[in-house]
Amino acid sequence: MSDAHRKMLTLWVINTRTRSLGDMMAQEDTAVHLQTMEWFAAEASDGVRRIFGPYLSFANWRA
Repeated sequence: MSDAHRKMLTLWVINTRTRSLGDMMAQEDTAVHLQTMEWFAAEASDGVRRIFGPYLSFANWRA
């Protein structure tokens, strides 16, 4: 969870800085933002299955 918390804080800092720049993301933030968003997307689709799979039967869930 500390990894997710650290990444969420990174996104919060980038989003706050972007808002302060009139909704224009700084060039140095774009790569970090993209990588972090991709990490969250991967965790949301596959990561939770690895973590909670032993406790839940995902096969019985509707996709």
